[in-house]
Amino acid sequence: MTNENCLLDSTAGIKRIGLHELNNPIKVICDNSMMDGLTESQQEGSSFIFLSNRCKLFHDFFGENLEYVRFDADWWNQQFDNQKENSIDTERGFVNGHFNLGGGRCGVNENTYTSQTKSPQFILALPHMINKNSSEVAYQKLGNIPDLVQRFCDDFVREEGGKLMPCKSRDNYFGARLRKATGQKLSRFKAYTIVCQTLGDEEGLVGTNRHVDGPNCSKVGYQTTCVFLFLCIWNDKKYRITCICYTRNSCGHWMNDNAIALLVREKIKDYIIQSNGDISYNRWSLNNDMKHHTV
Repeated sequence: MTNENCLLDSTAGIKRIGLHELNNPIKVICDNSMMDGLTESQQEGSSFIFLSNRCKLFHDFFGENLEYVRFDADWWNQQFDNQKENSIDTERGFVNGHFNLGGGRCGVNENTYTSQTKSPQFILALPHMINKNSSEVAYQKLGNIPDLVQRFCDDFVREEGGKLMPCKSRDNYFGARLRKATGQKLSRFKAYTIVCQTLGDEEGLVGTNRHVDGPNCSKVGYQTTCVFLFLCIWNDKKYRITCICYTRNSCGHWMNDNAIALLVREKIKDYIIQSNGDISYNRWSLNNDMKHHTV
């Protein structure tokens, strides 16, 4: 972190943060009670920065009253209302619904573990864009949250001293495509998940399940997941809307495999040229007037 001095180190879990602490950025290290059920790799990445809308740093990037944020919450709430019941994923804490956008895993049925360790079923698979055809409008409804989150990360978040998502080639292949689809200008994230969780109604609030997940990418500079959330009221019920910004291991796998594939192709090309008497195919030209040649 470049601003390590302004962060409050806390060994207490997020449940123990007091209201008086919300005026400052808090670096939270989860206590043992929050580690239950987590794997060793998940425990290593369990520390996070909590930024409340009551602190000045939040106001600088997102506005004191969220005036810098553009996000059509009504449109998203309507989409969640339209989702069928069989799309509910209660095991991950998505009580009402969720939308996945951006780069996907290599295989349609590939689980998180397989995606992180690289599936042996795919030699060279270009990650597809999730729900690009069926939910193209949703890509345009992210507002400017990804860009605002990216600005904050570029200024304050580091992994082993470096900025997040530093590879320009990887950004050209995947980040640029997603920026075009979502109308962003700065964001280098490779995927987004919009989540709506029911908090209760006028009679009171209820708790939500804690979402536990492994790293979306194991490469240094791509391990951080950024979350922007806010509370809203829709049809007399209270909800928490969460925009999760992250990267994909499948993108890193493709970059590595493609580099190897390009090297193999160059070697095959050199071999073919040598076998043809040092004549390259790009020196040949065919047209309809070549009477003495057939194709």
